[in-house]
Amino acid sequence: MGPPHLSTGDGGREASRLELQSAALLISPST
Repeated sequence: MGPPHLSTGDGGREASRLELQSAALLISPST
């Protein structure tokens, strides 16, 4: 389980997933 503001169930999982995807896009090259 993660932080309380992310432990809101599926909604929290979706938010966390979106954050991971955004971070991955920023980290991965634009090529």
